[in-house]
Amino acid sequence: MVKVSRYLANKTKELKLDNKIFLSTKNKIIEIKEDELRVNNILYKERQEDSTIEYMLSENITEEILINKAIELIHYFYIKALEKLVSAERLLVLTGAGSSKDDELFGGKLMWELWDSVTSFSFHDFTFTMMLNILNIEESVKTQKDLEAVLSKAKLYLEFNQDANDMKGLVELIENNILLLCSFSLTDKSIHLDFIKKLTSRKTKQSRLKIFTTNYDRAFEEAGAKGGYVIIDGFSFTQPRKFSGKYFDYDIVVRENSRTSSTENFASNVFHLYKLHGSVNWEKRDSEIVQIDSPTKAIMSLQKQTT
Repeated sequence: MVKVSRYLANKTKELKLDNKIFLSTKNKIIEIKEDELRVNNILYKERQEDSTIEYMLSENITEEILINKAIELIHYFYIKALEKLVSAERLLVLTGAGSSKDDELFGGKLMWELWDSVTSFSFHDFTFTMMLNILNIEESVKTQKDLEAVLSKAKLYLEFNQDANDMKGLVELIENNILLLCSFSLTDKSIHLDFIKKLTSRKTKQSRLKIFTTNYDRAFEEAGAKGGYVIIDGFSFTQPRKFSGKYFDYDIVVRENSRTSSTENFASNVFHLYKLHGSVNWEKRDSEIVQIDSPTKAIMSLQKQTT
């Protein structure tokens, strides 16, 4: 390893790299600044064997080395942070599209991708653009390509305009397309499963891991089933599975040889799953929400419009 001299590096120094912040929290900042990798504004140094590496741009320390080291430090930071979180009394996780987005392994779609997939849709010459205009969709929603907001507003509109058959038909086309794109099966379940394993490796006396997701897909359900987990998701344990909030208060305990005990022995491998925007395997039947494999019309996008 080559020991980099600060004197030689600064002697004829001309800044070549743009300043970039990789991590910024209350207590830690990892950044490339003035051609140096800095942690809390201090040049990062690393002891290796008999040498000290100073991470500043030079003939021996390239931009790629600086960036890779910054990423390595970020990973270490999050690993330690997660280790502390796992031991917390209450552990809640909120996930979005990123947890299902990988073109090779998962197949999930981001909101803007769902938007782009339906912009050319029409029903009896009633186009997506025409629907946006009738609903007076704000420019900010269009810019963000928030398809959920559009569908929520469309459903509210249809409640008061039941003869708007063209819009109703277009909404159904869009929802069927979302169902198709989000009804994928995980090619590799190990990533989600490893995530679940690490966060459920807690003492059984601590509260259950609670995963909140805005995704429609069944990624966490598939990974949980692969690992033999019991998922408390608000649905009954009878068939057909019916939704009721009371089921989130249920839990799984172990009764050895069917004997009762004054001490509750909570089973391991259990976590809660809250699907905030619905799911590809939810369907409404009369006044009930049921969970089935192939719904005729899945319940997705439960976002509410108040304006």
